[in-house]
Amino acid sequence: MKNDTRLIIGLGNPGKCYELTRHNVGFMFLDYFIKKNDLENFKSAPKLHADLSAYYLNSKKIFLAKPLTFMNNSGLSTRNALDFYKLKPANLVIVHDDLDIKFGEYKISQNKNASGHNGILSIINHIQTKDFIRIRIGIDNRTKEQRTNQKGSDYVLGKYNQKELNILSKIFYKILVEERLDCI
Repeated sequence: MKNDTRLIIGLGNPGKCYELTRHNVGFMFLDYFIKKNDLENFKSAPKLHADLSAYYLNSKKIFLAKPLTFMNNSGLSTRNALDFYKLKPANLVIVHDDLDIKFGEYKISQNKNASGHNGILSIINHIQTKDFIRIRIGIDNRTKEQRTNQKGSDYVLGKYNQKELNILSKIFYKILVEERLDCI
């Protein structure tokens, strides 16, 4: 029997100091998702090391999770949630930032390597497969000089400006409507 339940995890770092940073685009996407669909807000789920929300969409049970383990240990929360809800990696969708994709673009992929993303590497290590869906949201808006002189880790922890936040809203909307998250 096919399990249509989905676990959608947005990656980011917990805490006020990380709000609106490029690395937290996964958290931001889930917050947008909840607001646009008028869903119940996130609640703490300490056993899963995450904040959680859940709802039904076209008879599919959808769990939304924001790991509270910090980006580089996202696999712990992911593994706990998969085990708790008795789901397979095939039911998993991860939303995260991608420095290799230009800001304003996104890609959906499956069965790809971590490509230097420590949150994804942690998930792959904890669930022992890379065969899950990823919504990779581009964050690279750097100038040539910034690419040369600034560490990627410093850039991803930088905050979005208002113009970028407006563009992100359009990207999030496009992902929700055009990609039909209920079909992923």
